[in-house]
Amino acid sequence: MLSGDTIMDITCPYCKSIHTQIIGTDEIEFGETGTGHYNADCVCLDCKNGFRMYYKFNYYLTGEYCRT
Repeated sequence: MLSGDTIMDITCPYCKSIHTQIIGTDEIEFGETGTGHYNADCVCLDCKNGFRMYYKFNYYLTGEYCRT
């Protein structure tokens, strides 16, 4: 079950608070087939416990540009 509507909507697995914060990204990968994964280190601002969230996602490109 997903915690929320976006990656930023994280529910603490310890106290179920929604007052959480991502404090670091361990890994993010975009695969060639339109799938990827994202692992984030989080902390609950209420109970102060730390935990790691693991996400799998599908993506598609909506634009491209080059900066020189």
